[in-house]
Amino acid sequence: MTIRISSQQMDAFKADAIGRFIDSVIPHLQECFPEACEELGEQDTREVVRYGIDLAGSYGIDREVCVCEFIDLMFLFGVEFDRDPDLPWASEILQDESIQEQGALLEHLWEAGLESIENQKALQGT
Repeated sequence: MTIRISSQQMDAFKADAIGRFIDSVIPHLQECFPEACEELGEQDTREVVRYGIDLAGSYGIDREVCVCEFIDLMFLFGVEFDRDPDLPWASEILQDESIQEQGALLEHLWEAGLESIENQKALQGT
């Protein structure tokens, strides 16, 4: 007996998995970024997460933990941090073909992002 799954069924499975992922990420974001989530409201926060899933995917990031970290970076540095001319480190890292593993890619992004924050604090004298 062969089981066949139609493309419509696969799309439904995918949509369900994405919905569950979004449901799991929202409480995390509300805890880590309460002001941003409150300002956005739940519906817009969900839309940002959906956008983040697609954007992460465009960089080959599809492991749930890595997608979540990518979305955290979006909340920390801005929804379009990957294209922000004031954050050149982000696009440089995301376009670096020598970084093949998703976890390593996110590690590099976090290191550069935290360094960017420290440099900004130093410039402001805090």
